[in-house]
Amino acid sequence: MKKILALLVTALFVGACGTKPTPQQVVEEQQPVPMVSSQETKEQQPTPVLSTQKALVAYFSATGTTKKVAENLAKALNADIYEIKPAVPYTAEDLNWHDKTSRSSVEMSNESSRPEMAENNISVKEYDVIYLGFPIWWGTAPRIVKTFLEKHDFSNKKIVLFATSGSSGMGNTAEDLKPSVATIAQIKPGKILNGNMSAEELRYWAQTMK
Repeated sequence: MKKILALLVTALFVGACGTKPTPQQVVEEQQPVPMVSSQETKEQQPTPVLSTQKALVAYFSATGTTKKVAENLAKALNADIYEIKPAVPYTAEDLNWHDKTSRSSVEMSNESSRPEMAENNISVKEYDVIYLGFPIWWGTAPRIVKTFLEKHDFSNKKIVLFATSGSSGMGNTAEDLKPSVATIAQIKPGKILNGNMSAEELRYWAQTMK
């Protein structure tokens, strides 16, 4: 009898000291462990959403630098593209800003200068937004950009400026161009788009110009 009692006491002692999980432990162990990828820990930029507005990329490029940016922008936005061509193309000598008698220097020193365009076979009526690009000359847009603006009616249109530049920023370019368009046109200062920006970067920038 004593032997049987001893066995019962031993069994009870072992059961009390066992590792049987508590109800809370069972619940916690049944919960799946979330998997976090390394990409989810990185800060994500908002995904750009293409605008439903019909867009035109119009640009003037004397050396081809602005042309490349304009072509990339038009492709990224699925927009039409139009080149503002001078009747007489600019030569390297024309663009010598060190020479005060060079063609570009003379034009930029004269506020009323309006270089002639080779053609003007574009209608802006069908577009909601016009992305207007050019190189920065003497801190603003080349005079031929004003020639283009003054040949069209931009009433109720949105004009978004972009430019290429070796060192200058946009400055007061938007204010300088406002007198060349209807007072009810909207001009966005835009930014310098130097370098080879990706299509996603260009679309994201365009969305910030709403």
